[in-house]
Amino acid sequence: MKKIMIALCFVALLLTTSTAHAVIDHHEKPSDLSVLADVAFLRPVGAAFFVAEIGIFIAALPFSIITNSVGDTADVLLKKPFHYVFIRDVGDI
Repeated sequence: MKKIMIALCFVALLLTTSTAHAVIDHHEKPSDLSVLADVAFLRPVGAAFFVAEIGIFIAALPFSIITNSVGDTADVLLKKPFHYVFIRDVGDI
């Protein structure tokens, strides 16, 4: 009986935590601290890493061509970081 109760509590915990993100309003105004951290630290560091990822992409390109995964490699190393640094809203961390 104790094992069943532990299992039910575990399932209830998983169900309640997995739906918590659905309640959060992602259209809230970002806090001043998140805007400051984004502009002063995250974007410059992200831009530097983006330049490094371009080099990694060029180095990985021959292997990506051989395995027909150029699109996946470009998505991970170029598209997503580019969007994170240059497209997303300021303060949207």
